[in-house]
Amino acid sequence: MADLTTKFAGLTLKNPVIVGSSGLTDSVEKIVELEKNGAGAVVIKSLFEEEIMAEAEYKMKKAEEDTYMYARFSESFDYIDMHVKSNRLEEYVSLVKKAKSSVMIPVIASVNCVSPYEWTSFAKRLQDAGADALELNVFVLPADEKRSGAENEKIYFEVVEKILKVISIP
Repeated sequence: MADLTTKFAGLTLKNPVIVGSSGLTDSVEKIVELEKNGAGAVVIKSLFEEEIMAEAEYKMKKAEEDTYMYARFSESFDYIDMHVKSNRLEEYVSLVKKAKSSVMIPVIASVNCVSPYEWTSFAKRLQDAGADALELNVFVLPADEKRSGAENEKIYFEVVEKILKVISIP
C-alpha cells in the first residue's frame, strides 16, 4: 500500500483525510469509529459562541417570566450567563480530553466566535485539554454599516494575535 503520510498545519497525519467539524465528530464514539475507518484526523464539531449567548438569553428570559428574577439588572442575570457559558465550555473541554485519550489520530478543536473577548482563555483551555490544533472560525457580518472592510479585517487579526499569544498549537 502507498504511503499517504502528509503534513497539515504542522501535524503529521497518516493520510490526508480530515473529517471536518460536523455531526460526525460530536462524540467520542463517533470519533473512535472514524479512526477505525481510516481518518487521518478529526475536527471536533464546532462550539458556537452564538449558541451559548442564545441559550443564556433564553434562560434569563425564562427565569424572568417565571418571576425568579427581581429586577432586570439583577446579578442573577450575570450568574445565569456565567453558568451557561461555564457548562458549555466544560462539556467541550471534556469532549476534547476524552477524544484525545481514545484515539491516536490528531484531534482538532473548533470554535466559532463573534467576539474577540473570551476566546483567548478558551483556546488555552483547549490546548491544555490536549487538542492538537485549533480551528478558529471568526464571523463578522460584512454588511455591518457601522464598520468599514478594513475595520472588519482588523477584528480578525486582533482575534488571531490574541490567541497566538496564549497557545502554541497550530
